[in-house]
Amino acid sequence: MRLRGLTLIELLLVVALLVALASAVLPRLNAVADDASTRATLESMRAVRNASCGTLDDPGFVNTVGSLPNTIDDLFTNHTGAPAYNPLTKKGYRANGYLQSNGAVFSVNTTTGFTAAYCYNDGVDAAVLDGWNRPLVIQTSPNNPKLKRLISAGPDGFINTLVTDSYPDPLHPVNDDIVVSLNPEAPTSW
Repeated sequence: MRLRGLTLIELLLVVALLVALASAVLPRLNAVADDASTRATLESMRAVRNASCGTLDDPGFVNTVGSLPNTIDDLFTNHTGAPAYNPLTKKGYRANGYLQSNGAVFSVNTTTGFTAAYCYNDGVDAAVLDGWNRPLVIQTSPNNPKLKRLISAGPDGFINTLVTDSYPDPLHPVNDDIVVSLNPEAPTSW
């Protein structure tokens, strides 16, 4: 009995079939990864919003200080000189801040649309990172300092939603930025 191997044509057909299958599967894997990054970003934004605005169990930064934070770093460090946390009133600055730090810091890179206003004072601050490993940024309205929004630069890494832009419709964001209002009622414009 003689053993017969695969011919060159049969090997080429198998390789072509594998390439066709890979080209059909890879775009779906990229879509799944992007979807996971978006969900991770939205979860990070929810945590920042809860730390800023409070929840039923925890009044948050706004009820301790009397205003929304100006930067993400305010949620980690007591720059305002707020009193220490009182468990009876559930008010005051917590010793560990409003968010748990994982040690992530971000140095401002103005070429990707971030401004020095992101940082509190030294150019390197505690950060909450989005699903693409870039920091979330708090923007303040130039017309009303009480209006603030939280922005993720999205997959492209550029913040396209400028401080002067009207409030983007969540269904039609500015390019790929993800924007969440920190105010109880989301304004339609700045």
